[in-house]
Parts: sequence; structure tokens; C-alpha cells
Amino acid sequence: MAVRAGAYMLKSMKQPILGICLFYLILASSYAIAVPLWEAPDEPAHFIYADHFARYGQPQPRAAWLPGGWLQNVITGYEWYQPPAYYAFSGLILKMNRTLSFLPPFTDFPTVIATQNRVFAPTIPPITEPHLLRLFSVLLGLGTVLLVFCLSKRILPKEPWLPELTAGFVAFIPQFMFLHAYITNDTLAIFCTTLGIFGLLNSVVLQSVPERRDWVTAGFASAPAVAVKMTSWFLLPLAAALALINLTKKRRSFVNTIVHFVFYLLSALSLFFISWLLWPDLFERLLGSPNATGIRRDFLIPTHFIDLIPLTHSSFWGRFGWMNLPVPVPLLIPLDSIGLTGLCFGIYASVRSADSFTSNQRNAILIFLLSIIFVLITFLLFNLTTIQPQGRYFYPAISSIGFFVAYGWMALAGKYRKTVVLTILSMMILINIFVLTTVILPAYAPPLG
Repeated sequence: MAVRAGAYMLKSMKQPILGICLFYLILASSYAIAVPLWEAPDEPAHFIYADHFARYGQPQPRAAWLPGGWLQNVITGYEWYQPPAYYAFSGLILKMNRTLSFLPPFTDFPTVIATQNRVFAPTIPPITEPHLLRLFSVLLGLGTVLLVFCLSKRILPKEPWLPELTAGFVAFIPQFMFLHAYITNDTLAIFCTTLGIFGLLNSVVLQSVPERRDWVTAGFASAPAVAVKMTSWFLLPLAAALALINLTKKRRSFVNTIVHFVFYLLSALSLFFISWLLWPDLFERLLGSPNATGIRRDFLIPTHFIDLIPLTHSSFWGRFGWMNLPVPVPLLIPLDSIGLTGLCFGIYASVRSADSFTSNQRNAILIFLLSIIFVLITFLLFNLTTIQPQGRYFYPAISSIGFFVAYGWMALAGKYRKTVVLTILSMMILINIFVLTTVILPAYAPPLG
């Protein structure tokens, strides 16, 4: 699957997408440099986990939550319950660096001070190995952008400028930039879920008669996502929904559909089971997750979900630092105008234009829509156990969101598609530059004295 996706990328890439990738790399690298090490959500804990892998070749042991509040736990290994796959990759990068002595190893965290903008005391650290993991995040984001471009082009190849706007919209969301400029397992999870959706659509949906090998290929494309993070598990019910769609077609027997889905399931769970064999305490880790504590009855009220909306909304577009540096409210207006207008009209236009699509294209758009719904359900379930109103939880479906936003604007643009695409992407690039220069850099100005 990876070889096929890579070959399709090379075939599909043209000058506009190369420009989008170049701007993405410049801006994401700027975020990675402008935001000091550790001034990002859970970055110290993610690094501690990866560092343990680099040192000992195994997952970090269980870490107890220390008394005394959140600040007492900022530089502890409280991410210990996460599946080990991302940290194995990151630990390998650290191990290679220490073997080659490319960058100096990390020594110690700065002092925790917890001011209005900062969590750690201002320092000007040298370029050390944590920056390699930040670079890994930047490159994973680039991979996601390219997958999103190819996915859109694969589904509607005759829609000019649709793939470019899909990829550019995703790339230039300020929170997407920020998220891919620090150390977190979300970066690998987002890339892998996008690959999983690509695998389902390319191997199963867009085939005239999907066979068993197509389902197996789609399963192996989903396998990394399932092994990386629990937020990626929506791919399994998504594939089940696809199996039901196939069941409604002619010449599809119930037995064959079940067999195909079982083969998908076995291949999709393959890396998860390998992780379990390598690290037998995997299920114990997952059950130690804050989301495994059970649904809280006091959260089963409408006001709880209404209260989640403001922070989820702002953090989808951009909340930097430890969620304490939001995108200025005036900038949320153009971002909302671009995103919500495109999303709503894109869903409407795709339904209205259904007769002009092939059966496979209609199924692909339905899978896009279902992926958004399943991710929304996952978000709501998470917020029935702990309060996590974070927009990044919608990013596993960012390829689907980006597609509908782009399709909506292309339907509105008519013959002015190129102008609309360049206008939207230029606005989003300028918003990122404004955020960097007026929000992030002033907050992390060089230390006084």
C-alpha cells in the first residue's frame, strides 16, 4: 500500500502542490523554532516516553499522578498509558542520534514557573535532539498534506484546483501548523488515519468489484493508525459501514461481505497484535487511560456539551503554548468564514450533485461524511469520561473536512476557481504569519537580563 500511495503521489504532484508544500515547510519550521521547547501541550511527557525507549528499548513504566496539581506533573511521564508505536519510532530516532553523535543529547528541563504565557523559565537552549523529534513532526505533517492532496485527486480527478485547495486548507490551519511543530503522538496518528482512509477508498471503494486482496490491502493501510493511538480506532467502524454499503450492491452475498470484513479486521489489527506480543502489558496500559474510567453521569447533560463548544472551536483553529495563547478573536472570523462556509456548502453540493458522480464516487463521499460523524462520536465519548474540549481530536478526519471545505468553495467559485483558491490560501498564510509575529514571538521573547 505504501508503495502504491508513494507512486501515486509522484504521479499526481504538480507545481501548485509543490508551492503549498514549500510554504508549509517554511511556516511549520517557523513554529518549531518560535515556540520554545516544552511550551506545548504534553511535550515533556511525550519526550520522556520516547527517551525511555531510546535508553532501554521498551515502553516507559507506569507513572503515578503526583499530588499537588497539574504543575507537579508537567515533567513526569504521565503519557505512559499510550500505545508504544509512536514512541518506538521516536526512540529509534533518538537512539540513532546518540549513536552518530549528530546533535547533543538532552540534559534537563528548565524550571517550572507557570506565568501567564509560560510554563517554564525562559531559556535559549542550543539545538539538541528534541528538535529532531520536532522535525519528525514537521515531516509527518507534510506527509499528511500530500496524502490529502492525492486522496482528493483520486476521488474527483476532473475537478481542477480541488486537490490544491483541499491540501492547502489542511496545511495552513494554524493549529495544524502548531501541532506539527512539537513532539506529540498526534502527528503520527493523523498521518496514519489519513493513510487508512486513503487505503479504504483507493483499495475498496474505487474498485469496480473489490476482492479479498483489496480489503487486505486496505487493512494493512489502516494497521499503523490502529497501533498508534485510540483516537484512530474509528477506522474499524468506518470499514464496517463500508462493508454494509457493499452488501447493498448486486452480486454481494452476506457471507462474502463478512469474510472480506474479517480479513480487513485481521490485517488492520496486525500491528496492534504485534505490539501486544512485543509489550504484553499493552491492554493494561490502555485500561490505564483517563478515558477508560467510565462515563460520568454528571456529564450526561446538554449543558456539558454546550460548554465544550467555545474551547473546541478556538482550539480547532489555534490555541498555542499550553492552550493559553489563542488565535485573536478577529482572526477567527475569516477562518470560520472559510471553513464553515466551505464545509456546509460542500456537503450540500455533494449531495445535490450526487447524480453526476459514479457509484464509487458517491460511496467515497459517503465514507468521507461517515468519517467525520465517527470522529465526532469519538470526541463526544472522550468528553463523557474526562473534559477534553480540544479541536485536535477532529484532525483524524481532517482529510474529509478539508475535502468538503474545498468542494464547497469550488462549487461556489464557478469559473473563478484559481482566483478563489489563491485568495483563500493567501489569507490563511497571512493569518499564520500574523499569529507568529503578534502572538507567539512576543509571548516567548528572549529572557530579560
